[in-house]
Amino acid sequence: MPEYEGKIQKVLLVSGEDAFRTVLGAELEGEGYAVRTASTKAEALNMYKSDEPDLVLGDTHLSNMAEGDGFDLLKEIKEINPKTSYIVITGFAELKNALKSKKLGAEDFVSKPYDLIDLLTTMERVLYDAQLAKQEARQRAEQETVLGQISQK
Repeated sequence: MPEYEGKIQKVLLVSGEDAFRTVLGAELEGEGYAVRTASTKAEALNMYKSDEPDLVLGDTHLSNMAEGDGFDLLKEIKEINPKTSYIVITGFAELKNALKSKKLGAEDFVSKPYDLIDLLTTMERVLYDAQLAKQEARQRAEQETVLGQISQK
């Protein structure tokens, strides 16, 4: 069960392909994730702002591309919160797409067709790294508080 600190991990799955969203969403739910899906950038941003998912899986191809593609979504989500864990999924596994994903702040890049075990392993690594970063930030804050109290004495 993908839980950290007793909390089920929330995933926002964004893709313009209905069948892809349905199949991958069901597979991830079967693995214990709480999954919400969106097909457009606007829909994804609304869900992101209301749900604060632990991880975004974003396809580069979205419905209503006139409002932006998956790279635009990645950029906007990282502007809202740079610490959001984001994995780009694409059917166009070209080096330029992988480099663009990394440049925009994605933690990883997965190509379609995906291998479920590989995708789950990538997701777990990205989520684990995010939890570690949160724990380290909490510990630093606690240390600074203690040092501040000591220096005031």
